[in-house]
Amino acid sequence: MKTILVASSKGGVGKTTIATHLAAQAALDGRHTVLVDADPQGSSTRWAQRRAGLDSAVLPIDGTGAGWRRQLPADTALVVVDAAAGAMAGDLGSFLDRADAVVVPVLPSVLDIEATVGFLDTLSKISGYPADELFMSWKGLNHLTFVDAVYHDGENILADVLEKLDDSNLGSMTVPAALIKSLGVLPHQYLQYYFRRRAIAEKLQKQDRVRSEVVKEINGRLYEQYKTAEAMPDELKLRGGSRYSEVVAELIVGIAAGLGTVHYAVVRNNGTLSDLDDDAFVEVPVVAHREGPFPIQMGPLPVVGRSLVLAVKDYERLAIAGAAKRERSLLLNALMVHPLIGSYEVAEPLLEDCLELNRDYIPEIA
Repeated sequence: MKTILVASSKGGVGKTTIATHLAAQAALDGRHTVLVDADPQGSSTRWAQRRAGLDSAVLPIDGTGAGWRRQLPADTALVVVDAAAGAMAGDLGSFLDRADAVVVPVLPSVLDIEATVGFLDTLSKISGYPADELFMSWKGLNHLTFVDAVYHDGENILADVLEKLDDSNLGSMTVPAALIKSLGVLPHQYLQYYFRRRAIAEKLQKQDRVRSEVVKEINGRLYEQYKTAEAMPDELKLRGGSRYSEVVAELIVGIAAGLGTVHYAVVRNNGTLSDLDDDAFVEVPVVAHREGPFPIQMGPLPVVGRSLVLAVKDYERLAIAGAAKRERSLLLNALMVHPLIGSYEVAEPLLEDCLELNRDYIPEIA
């Protein structure tokens, strides 16, 4: 006889749902299964009573008292314990002593890609649910992601979010609400450069200075402040990336302590996104484990983003190969396949400028 304890110190994380699903699957597999309901709310017991007439019925036992062990039938193959909501380790002694495995459900917590912070804040305002109760099916490459599902308590609420979306509540999203509704997915803010290429280019060309010049100036002031600063300078918010230090520290804590918390990070694909090779680096939800961040399987990319993501990944591979092999033709090919360029009349002079500016570092590329 094996015993699985399902427990969490936080309520509302799907504890009972997981316990009943584990019990149901075991019963469907033909194993005599007992569901010990240690939660005073009795949800697991009512679930088991409603399906008592099925061939895969599960026997419910009251686990709120000390005598639950004596009620186990002799032929029991699996015991699933649904612990009380918010139970701490000290409350679980009688169950931990017999448990062969402990399942601790978690909800998404800290955010490791800064853009997800703004996204979840916006989704929270639109949906009315707290940001830390939402889980995004966030998938793609760094700065090139799409959200094709938003979950709250196990329910996909993306359709409701899209229905409520308009140009007044876009938050960190940077393309018109009408386009987002047409796409059926939530695009990363940087996707404005692809979906509104001409308008953004015209806007940038009218500016007195390019973004890199502004950032260089801000960095100069920040470096001086860092010499004596005891906290994050407010000016960092003007440059962008002001939250990275916090979220990276949270991910490190999650890994070091094996918290099992859900984060959003860039990791090796390894089958996480079925459209990309295993060795591709992708941006997806991950679970913090003592052995590192484990990506959550996310399936295929949305149709409206697939070709764009694959094209940018091809650009990355060609650019890396060109730099590593010091081959000009590969670098030119990289620029030619990039969705924002795609023209020899743009790619050739752009490559020449880049090579000239970096001549001291890569003199061998003619």
